[in-house]
Amino acid sequence: MTKKEQNRESTVSLSKEQIIEKLTTTVIGRNLSLFDSVESTNLVAKEHIQRELVDGEVLLALEQTAGKGRLGREWTSSKGKALTMSIVLKPLVEKPYLLTQLTAAALAAALSPLADFGIKWPNDLLLNNKKVAGILTETVYSGSTLEAVIIGVGINVNQDASDFPDSILTKASSLKMELGSPLDPNAIAAAFLNSFEVMYQQYLQTKDPSLFLEICREKSLIIGKTVWIVNGKQKKKARVKDIGTDGELKIIDDMTGMEEALYGGEISIRGIDGYI
Repeated sequence: MTKKEQNRESTVSLSKEQIIEKLTTTVIGRNLSLFDSVESTNLVAKEHIQRELVDGEVLLALEQTAGKGRLGREWTSSKGKALTMSIVLKPLVEKPYLLTQLTAAALAAALSPLADFGIKWPNDLLLNNKKVAGILTETVYSGSTLEAVIIGVGINVNQDASDFPDSILTKASSLKMELGSPLDPNAIAAAFLNSFEVMYQQYLQTKDPSLFLEICREKSLIIGKTVWIVNGKQKKKARVKDIGTDGELKIIDDMTGMEEALYGGEISIRGIDGYI
């Protein structure tokens, strides 16, 4: 993204053509669809995965009416103000669960010219301790065979405070609200897809997640902190020690002093006195 694109004073509309002309990828986003309004791009991808969609295909929507994040949480998507997209992957990696953290690292790297973003393991991007982006990775099986991975990404780009429910204003925000001016969503989408392909192709070739996991460690907002670990109705306090070589979160249980490893799933991380 150029400084001109970053500091644009008027809101720019999402455009398939403008995104494509900014891509440097060979696979990711070379097949790209832009919808006006859908329930969720992940849902559209799952409905068409077997017949129509190819590896690296990207689906975007101006509006999601029933977008979901991890643990079934609603993802607010004001029409034309947020980037909501899904990436379809068919050449499969050995550990698809690591793709969530690969995506978080690629997004943080792509947005680094704008500001220093933090990552809340495993799937949230924060700026000024407020969530501005989230990732939802879903797998598609045919019987016991994994056929595809769908990575849903939601980025709050040009929302104003009035676009968010009052209940989440203390923990969610947009790039425009935090940086002080509207941004070009086409430049952001292309920068992210370019960054994603570089990391993804390297991971396919080497099967080594260390590059993107190191970014997740460097950008981590919870390593070294004491947090709440929430799993359903269970809640316990723990100190976050590190992110392991398999993407697991290493924690020290506050009550027992024992080290444990968390692998995502239904687990949620919360700060002791706030969101993080």
